[in-house]
Amino acid sequence: MNGRRAPSARTRRRVWWGLLVPIAVVAFVVGIGWIAHSETPGVEASEDEPLPVSWFVPEYADGYTVRRQYIGRVEARQSSRLGFEIGGMVRDVRVEEGDSVVSGALLATLDTQRLEARRVELEASVAEAKAELRLAELTLARVERVRLRDAATEREYDEATSGEAAARAALARAEAALASLRVDLGKSELRSPFDAVVAERAVDAGRVVSAGEPVLRLLEAGPPRVRVGLGGSAAGTLSVGDAFDVDAAARTLPGTVVAVLPTRDRVARGVDVLIGLDAAIGGGPDEVREGDLARVTLTHEVKTTGFWVPRSALTQSVRGLWAVFVLEDRTDHATAIRRADVEVVHAEADRAFVRSTVAPTVRVVAEGLHRLAPGMVIRPNEVPWTEVGNVADGGAS
Repeated sequence: MNGRRAPSARTRRRVWWGLLVPIAVVAFVVGIGWIAHSETPGVEASEDEPLPVSWFVPEYADGYTVRRQYIGRVEARQSSRLGFEIGGMVRDVRVEEGDSVVSGALLATLDTQRLEARRVELEASVAEAKAELRLAELTLARVERVRLRDAATEREYDEATSGEAAARAALARAEAALASLRVDLGKSELRSPFDAVVAERAVDAGRVVSAGEPVLRLLEAGPPRVRVGLGGSAAGTLSVGDAFDVDAAARTLPGTVVAVLPTRDRVARGVDVLIGLDAAIGGGPDEVREGDLARVTLTHEVKTTGFWVPRSALTQSVRGLWAVFVLEDRTDHATAIRRADVEVVHAEADRAFVRSTVAPTVRVVAEGLHRLAPGMVIRPNEVPWTEVGNVADGGAS
């Protein structure tokens, strides 16, 4: 045996780690270089190559149209909760919910047994008063004949005259009581005040109701209307007779303004506008229901000079303003980016109407502003941005 000692396991591990770490680092660097080379085969990136930019020439306009939607509610022109003017027991309700009735139709009646008995009593009182009046008239005539022969005193004449007047007044009082009772008999019948649809039935036969207690709810069967609250100055742009479409009951219906109310809501500060619909209240497929939501779209022309730009062409400027990037040809025949401040007058989902002092012939960058900065040299696309026509007409896709 020689005098050398074999290296320990710990020493061998240190040697192996010392060799593996440099090899791993070299392999990682070589791999990254290979991946970068494989992603762009045969193409070398050039930092000096200008970026291609889409552009368009703005089309100035004398104004724009604002379309706003308002939500209203369908209601009948007349809605009435009917009740008897006198109290009593309901004898009969002749209609059901959903029935259509005509003006004057009998809807419900009260029990009139007590009123009929009272009517017989008052008719007897009238007959008695007539008999007493007849007797008083005969007495007065007899006294007048006797008086001509000076056989009757002035007292007898005065008594006969007063008796005839009192009998006439008693007859008038009895006839008035009978007429009042006949009115009550008429009030025991509930009739429709207009052509209507029964929307609610609150009581059934046999119930005792008080005067004025609702028995039925009627909705006028004629064309309904929409009540919509308009905020701001929108109500001032409407006049009675203006016609437009109203979306209600999953259909588009023609509507006409019938009234612009002269009051403003104290809370919402809106003005109610009533719009008549060419439809009918009911439950059929061609009818609308009271309470249906209706959507009204109003257009308003705003007169101001400006042009439409896509939202992608706007960028924030200083002091809360907005700006666009415009193309500017330099003396060295290169094209650079310049910032131009604009005022956003009206914004929609994908476009905005702006005011600016840029010339009508300037080229405005359409999109990709996050890659650009003022003063950067770019390469304008040979063909203008094709979506600009859609922006001017109604929004870019």
